[in-house]
Amino acid sequence: MAPPAKSQSVVVTGIGMRCPVGNDAVQSAASVRAGISGFAPWPYFGVTFGEDESLVAAATEPDLRDAPWTEKAFELIEAPLAEALAGCARPRASEPVDPKRAALFVAAPYAKRLGVAEEAFKAFVDDAREQWQAAAGFGAVEIVAADHAAGLVAMARAVEALQKRERDLCVVAGVDSLLEPTFLHDLWAERRLKTPDSGSGLVPGEAAAVVVLERADDVARRQAPVLARVGSLVLDREPTGLRPAEALRAEGLSRAVHGALATVDPQTIHRIIVDLTGERWRFLEWGLVETRCLGKLPLQWQLWHPAEYLGDVGAASAVVGAVLATRAFARRYGGPGGILICASSTGGERGAMTLLGPLAG
Repeated sequence: MAPPAKSQSVVVTGIGMRCPVGNDAVQSAASVRAGISGFAPWPYFGVTFGEDESLVAAATEPDLRDAPWTEKAFELIEAPLAEALAGCARPRASEPVDPKRAALFVAAPYAKRLGVAEEAFKAFVDDAREQWQAAAGFGAVEIVAADHAAGLVAMARAVEALQKRERDLCVVAGVDSLLEPTFLHDLWAERRLKTPDSGSGLVPGEAAAVVVLERADDVARRQAPVLARVGSLVLDREPTGLRPAEALRAEGLSRAVHGALATVDPQTIHRIIVDLTGERWRFLEWGLVETRCLGKLPLQWQLWHPAEYLGDVGAASAVVGAVLATRAFARRYGGPGGILICASSTGGERGAMTLLGPLAG
């Protein structure tokens, strides 16, 4: 287990988002809060159910069709990235960030996802570095391919780089689209896809979300607004990936949640954002974590699962959670304390992070 990252000195200064219910962070968070769902029939699956019922999915607008996520990523990220960077713009030209001191961490699906050839993933990595490192001016671009927990893995690397003063500005972007027929047919064959004739399963979605992280002392020096503060961040893993035939132990996620709560006052955590998507194994795992880890939280804490409105947004999940939490602080409906964000990947990666309000610390 990675030790908790005591990250009060790292703050959020910009956010951006594009998802099935909004094309920016404000609109997206407001829609989720209002209970607006992005679910609609998706015409590209190629299979109908019952009386000509199509697969239900959550797609962004405009329609990105049925291309692999590697072909959609740049279009999905473009607007959220610009939105997030504009939100933390320097007020004076004398305070620019040296491009060599800025880094972009992109949380992405596993490299070997069905429907994406090995050459396509490598091309995406090369294109990302060319477009964002050379053209956008980032000193480094790192692709973190770890599925649902990728956003927390990327956040941990960004926090570490800032705390060690290797970077002065770190941008964490999460992007994914499950809306590709080959991958969806694989999920269907494994009984992981929600269909009209199944009682459980995920509704596929797509999204991109972006969070800008900086050191608190740098932000205070230029008198810029703080949107949220990173309280703690712990990574862990299960010894095996998703194996339906094996008993779920939830030990990795339990350790991560215990570790994240160990460095903050549990009584200040009033909300939890999790990547529950409708798959049974996720609910079973989370039920064990609740029993083991959350006894010291306030009795009125609330559980949020954005997939109820956005569908399963895969590798974007944790960064989407961070953006929604930050907007909850801004609109003051997130409670008086912090928000716990948790994520689990099918390959075994687990993570938990506490995000605190801008006045905490």
